[in-house]
Amino acid sequence: MFTKTNIGDSDLRFLSDHEFNSRCNAALDWIIKSIEHNNGNGSSAYYSNIYPPFGWSKAYPETTGYLISTLIDYDDLFPNLKLVEKSVKCADWICSLSLENGALPGGLEGSKKPSIFNTGQMLIGLNSIYSLTKDVKYYNTC
Repeated sequence: MFTKTNIGDSDLRFLSDHEFNSRCNAALDWIIKSIEHNNGNGSSAYYSNIYPPFGWSKAYPETTGYLISTLIDYDDLFPNLKLVEKSVKCADWICSLSLENGALPGGLEGSKKPSIFNTGQMLIGLNSIYSLTKDVKYYNTC
């Protein structure tokens, strides 16, 4: 488990516990809304109230991949948000995107174009879920 004093390389001791929790909750709230917009499958690429298409975009597998690890880490601090459950659902969705050649797609949900970079980002999340659950489906997806 980590605390506000050892998240990554930053030292957050300058924040009060209240301020730390407030900032974390705001960020997690945005991520959760983004995932919920996509039926729990993946995080939207963006939200816009200025440029069309307005609102939440389709899910973006690449960022969903590396958000999985973040959500797992924050579940220790905010267990009431059930972030591990959300991470598992996102990982299951990523598994469903695997292309015939084993690659994962780039771009927004629905893309079938393989992407080396995006595959790598999604493998980060699948590895995190595999490490947590030991379920080989996350290991064997690609």
